[in-house]
Amino acid sequence: MVESGKLAFPKQVKTEVTDMAHPDAPGVWADGVFPLLRHPTEPSVEYVRQAMSSGAAAVVDPNKLREDGDPYVLALALQLIADGHKPCIVTDDVKDNPVRISMLSACRILTLRCCPLQEFLLVINL
Repeated sequence: MVESGKLAFPKQVKTEVTDMAHPDAPGVWADGVFPLLRHPTEPSVEYVRQAMSSGAAAVVDPNKLREDGDPYVLALALQLIADGHKPCIVTDDVKDNPVRISMLSACRILTLRCCPLQEFLLVINL
């Protein structure tokens, strides 16, 4: 899916999952497929600004010490829409808490399509 351009993620997500003390399978996978990505891996600042100047900015955890990949996922989706694609953000982050909103809530604010991982896996027949 990466090689065909059907799956994309920004470099901030790769950094987030590979910079862990002991990278797990997603981190190793993301690092391995990153050079094969067909879509931009650095969302345009215009789309980052659009996501972060809305209520979706509350998706960032203010207590996190490292840069959060979530706003860049949102920005990349906005950029892909502007480029004529129909992205769907795959996330199981659906519960808001007092510190931050979920990716589901951020997607709703920006009117971005999203689905849980289980639904995504069923659609692609894995």
